[in-house]
Amino acid sequence: MDVLGVDVGGTKILAATVGPRGELESSREWATPTESAAHAVEAIIDAVRAIAPQAEAVGVGVPGLVDADGLVAGAVNLPLREVRLRDELEAALGIPVVVENDAGAAAYAEWALGPRRDLAMITLGTGMGGGAVTGGQLLRAPLEIGHLVLERAGGRVYLESICSGRAADARARAAFGPDADARELVRRGRRGDAQALAILEQLGQALGLGAASLANALGVELIVVGGGFAAAGELLFEAARPVLRREALAPLGERAELARARLGREAGVIGAGLLARAQLDLCRSTQED
Repeated sequence: MDVLGVDVGGTKILAATVGPRGELESSREWATPTESAAHAVEAIIDAVRAIAPQAEAVGVGVPGLVDADGLVAGAVNLPLREVRLRDELEAALGIPVVVENDAGAAAYAEWALGPRRDLAMITLGTGMGGGAVTGGQLLRAPLEIGHLVLERAGGRVYLESICSGRAADARARAAFGPDADARELVRRGRRGDAQALAILEQLGQALGLGAASLANALGVELIVVGGGFAAAGELLFEAARPVLRREALAPLGERAELARARLGREAGVIGAGLLARAQLDLCRSTQED
């Protein structure tokens, strides 16, 4: 059966057919229209029809607040406000549709195709998001870990303001000039540049605080990190792990693990497809009963 995953971002829509083991059988990208909600919804419909016109179910991940009925209350960098996205897509396509927060969809993919242990996921992109799977179930609420409020000298700050791709861009420009960005920061760090390594250590320590907060709040021992800035890898994780172990409550701190997500940038679209497949299986089993 054809099941489609759609990952809707602020700049692009990625759609792909997703196999039962998360394999992407065909995929394509489109620019995301941002002028109105109607244009964004129509673009998702067009993507589904272009990739898999015979699809039996669709999963959609969006970067925002999504309730259990597929209502998108708000979405980062998208004109989706109080949009009943699931209902609109089901009416247009005539098939079951699942709508989830994109970081939640990515977390589900990492769980489903990994060791199937309870886990939380931090996504380090332009901003910072998160999702979690506990007891085999995707946590319904998005984990806006990037908006964790921290006390620092001079006042309060959001975590993502000191640990995200955007934060890395800003630190790189301040250190190495107006044309530098997070990629340049990582390149310099891998070459052993002392200033770049010091900045990455500070970013990693902030990441450790976020990971410890998730471990304490959810009782999970495995934290995986994905998103574009996760490409920094051990340059971040070496500094993050001691903070995680120190700040996570016992006995979590002794057992807590921090690792790079396995599925990279495709985790969101894979997770959306797997969630759609699970929903389709549930519908069929209910009909059989």
